[in-house]
Amino acid sequence: MREMGRDTSAPDILSRPLRDIIDSVDMVQFLLFIEESFDLTIDDNDVTPETFHNLDSVATFVNMSKQRTALPGRAVRGMDLEVKRIHFEELKHYWIEVDHFKKPDKKIREVVRVLGPYACTIDDPRRESYGLFHDGKMIGGTHLVQWDARRLRYRTLNVREQYRGPDLGWILLRRAVNLDWQDWKVRDKYLFGWIRRPHVPWSLAHGFKKISDTWHEDHIGMIRPLSDL
Repeated sequence: MREMGRDTSAPDILSRPLRDIIDSVDMVQFLLFIEESFDLTIDDNDVTPETFHNLDSVATFVNMSKQRTALPGRAVRGMDLEVKRIHFEELKHYWIEVDHFKKPDKKIREVVRVLGPYACTIDDPRRESYGLFHDGKMIGGTHLVQWDARRLRYRTLNVREQYRGPDLGWILLRRAVNLDWQDWKVRDKYLFGWIRRPHVPWSLAHGFKKISDTWHEDHIGMIRPLSDL
C-alpha cells in the first residue's frame, strides 16, 4: 500500500477499515499482491466485506488459506530447494551482499541481546545460521537464536528479491526449525520475532501474535507457538 501512495505508518493501520485506505481500483492491485506474495489463488467468493474488512482480517484469511493449500515442501513452482546450516560469517556476507540492513556502516554482531524492552537471558545462547539454496546458489538466509527458556528468536528472514513471491521465507524458516530445533516444537515454547512495521501483515498471516501494542523504533515483538510449525 505504500507503493499506492497510502500512509502505512499509522499505529492503527492493522485495524483501520480497508475502505478508508484503498479504493476499488487499488483493491485489485492489492489482491494481486497477496496472490503473488503468498502463492495463493483468491476466488471471487472469498472477497467479502468480512474477510477484507481490515489488514488483521486479511492476515487471518491468508493464514487459513495457506493451511488449506500447504505445499509439500520439496519444491515450489518447480524449484528444487535446500536449507543447510552455514557459518555465521557466510550469513553475514550474504546480509552485506544483499544490503539487508540498509546501513553500510552497521556493525553486525552474532548475538544481539537487547531488542527494545526485551533482553536475552542467556550468556552464551545456542544459535545456528541457515542458508536457502537453489541450484547451489544461496538465495536466502536466517539466524535462529535461543532467546530464553521458552522463546527461540529468528533474526532476519531475507530472500533475494528476484526469488520473492512463492513464500520462500516461510519455507526457509520452517525447515531451519525442523533441521536443528525439533526439541523446541513442544507446548509452551514459542518462535519470537522483532518485526518491522511493514512485515507485520506477513507475520500475522503466519500465525504470529503481538506480544504488546507498544512499538519501539518501528519494531514490535511478536510470537507464535513452535508446536505447530
